[in-house]
Amino acid sequence: MEEDTAEVFSSCMEELNNQAACTCGIWGYPKPSSAANWSDIMQKPSAHDYLLGEGFHRTYWPFAASSDTHEYTKPHSYQSHLCGNGTFRDHALVDNITDYRIQLYTGWTPPGEPNPEVHETGPWPYIFWPAYVLWWRITHTRPLRLRPGDSDPAAVVASGENRIVKAKGQLRLVARQLPWLPFAGRG
Repeated sequence: MEEDTAEVFSSCMEELNNQAACTCGIWGYPKPSSAANWSDIMQKPSAHDYLLGEGFHRTYWPFAASSDTHEYTKPHSYQSHLCGNGTFRDHALVDNITDYRIQLYTGWTPPGEPNPEVHETGPWPYIFWPAYVLWWRITHTRPLRLRPGDSDPAAVVASGENRIVKAKGQLRLVARQLPWLPFAGRG
């Protein structure tokens, strides 16, 4: 579970003197400092309908990992007078009609990862918030799945997924490609 410590906040304020950045997250002081673990695969007769009923919506393209990803967002607000509305989220993926997995940030501070749907959130804590959100996604996103046959990292990146692959006898994370940023996700 993520903890917001007074010591980290104090250090951030000494360095940056920006309450919104230190409360909401910024490079060097990310909020949360790590991504939540993915749940085990769960099943419902219709994962899509279940997630919609729980307050999720399909993540808007181009803010999803790819246009054919079944990615879902449940927006959360935290310290809205500083961080804005809906600037954090819980994250879910639907693998097929019945199977889904989720990253829940219940009890975390803030209650979610930065929401990539920056066009739907705000007001932003600072003008560079969208760049920070993109940075957080690239540097903090957890791998989605381990597939036994994945051996060519270049092929995995080209497929548009974030995976762990076995290359030269070692497991390594290959970040998914984010099509709206040409240099992102190169493994």
